Amino acid sequence: MPKVFTQKAPGKIARHHVFNDIIWRAVGAAGIPAVKEPSGLDRQDGKRPDGLTLIPWHGGRSLVWDVTVVSPLAASYVDRLVAWLSGRTSVSGRRTFPVLRSTCS
Repeated sequence: MPKVFTQKAPGKIARHHVFNDIIWRAVGAAGIPAVKEPSGLDRQDGKRPDGLTLIPWHGGRSLVWDVTVVSPLAASYVDRLVAWLSGRTSVSGRRTFPVLRSTCS
């Protein structure tokens, strides 16, 4: 994995692997054999699915899954939040910001 990706979102890769493993284990618990990161199923953009069932699922085709994990601190999300917050004003004309709770689960 290139160092650039891991520096920008250090937990994103780990979360991706955890979610992919959860799906793979759930499919296996249902008695359906599956493989993670199957080879030979590349898309035109070079990406490949995260998993594939070995038994045909519907219409003679295997079930394929792909896990996507977003980072809430990505620049595009932060920019949108700043724009949203800068547009909020109170009756007195001062900016108001949502209260951040100190207890988060």
